[in-house]
Amino acid sequence: MIRRSDQTPMPPILRIAAAMGVAIVSIVAVPMAVGLSLAQEMALETGDGELRETGIEQRRTRIQQEIATLKQHPWAGDYYEGDGLGANISISLAPDTGIAATWHGCTGLYGANRGKVVERDGTLRFEYEQPNKAGFGGFPDTLRPVRWGERRYMIQQDKMMGFVNAINHGLEPRERVHGMFLLAQEDENKAAEGLPDLPPAYLALIRRAPMRVRVVSIDGVDKKKGDQDCSYTYRMTLDRGATDRFAPGIELKPVAQPRAWESATIETVAGETSTATMAVWYDDCTHPKTVPVTGWVFTTGAYDGKSGVVR
Repeated sequence: MIRRSDQTPMPPILRIAAAMGVAIVSIVAVPMAVGLSLAQEMALETGDGELRETGIEQRRTRIQQEIATLKQHPWAGDYYEGDGLGANISISLAPDTGIAATWHGCTGLYGANRGKVVERDGTLRFEYEQPNKAGFGGFPDTLRPVRWGERRYMIQQDKMMGFVNAINHGLEPRERVHGMFLLAQEDENKAAEGLPDLPPAYLALIRRAPMRVRVVSIDGVDKKKGDQDCSYTYRMTLDRGATDRFAPGIELKPVAQPRAWESATIETVAGETSTATMAVWYDDCTHPKTVPVTGWVFTTGAYDGKSGVVR
């Protein structure tokens, strides 16, 4: 449990209680009871991080109670994505009770929110009760339910290409709970038969056979120096293009380069060629550890429907 510092301002509800002479311990004990009313649940939002999280978990409990009454609902459920360290995102969804979302990391609670779910044209849109910040500690404003065999995923529109890349490079369908895409609880143990029901434009980019790509030229490098590290972003031309089903956002892995783990990302596509960038971060700002050159080979990877990645 994260303890309150002596310098941290007392939450309004506790200042009021103190002024009225009410014992503080009795006020703190209220949120821990099960079955709070909606009004009590909303009142918790004015408290500190611990109280707010309790309010969100009360909403999650109500969502799970609704889920238990539903039969074979296409998307209602508890979903998780994360690495088990700084990102552990849990989102619970039900059509009537709405959404409860929490983000936990190494030092505790990074974000919590709840709201309504609006389903429209195959997409779920969320109307949060609290401001939803973008990026760290925030949550998606919309999600698309994606079925893959017996599995249920929730994918953001701006992560669709990332999901395709994860499939081509063997990160999905994952066999453990941790992963970078929202997956229904325990679905990592379920079969992912065939291909996911992605929109056709993305489905066409999942490869059944890998394609190797050669660097035709290195066109430039952008250097950036930060407070603690540096980065080089190499710009290159490749010998594959639109005729090979290339598209912006496709991720390529280097082949036969044991010291290089960085990926290249397609930026623009012409008929027979494409351009890509490859970013390299390192501590020593004088000697880049990875320097791609003309003739390097990358692969798209591929998914064989059984064992995962194919190089």
